[in-house]
Amino acid sequence: MKEGKIKKILYSKTGELGKLAAHVNKCMDDDDIHRLRVGVKKLRALLRFISTGNDSKDPELSHELRDLYYTAGAIRDARLEVKKIHEAKAELPVYTGRLYRTIAVNEKRYNRLYSKKIFKNDEKKFKELKLQPMSMAVA
Repeated sequence: MKEGKIKKILYSKTGELGKLAAHVNKCMDDDDIHRLRVGVKKLRALLRFISTGNDSKDPELSHELRDLYYTAGAIRDARLEVKKIHEAKAELPVYTGRLYRTIAVNEKRYNRLYSKKIFKNDEKKFKELKLQPMSMAVA
């Protein structure tokens, strides 16, 4: 795959994630949180398949995007756990209370962490990279 096409894909994926992260920031929808996390995993996987072709560090997600990803994961995990408890009709008030606090704390953290700049900075970083595809060994 040529450098221009790789950059276009990186730019496109980052833009999509930026829009999704903004939507999550507004409504904290479970499906959007899931799609955001899957999108970040796909972007991270793509970054693992490319290298700069020189001695500099391989491209990677920004620390800010990683923080957003992990915070969204904490929200999703706690919500899924609450859902399982309700479906099982279990009476676990102390545990569910902790889960609800975890959700509330991480939703506030996500709101604090979220910024359009995260995605704009990553888009800019990916545009400036000198990329070449990694060679794939065939056995």
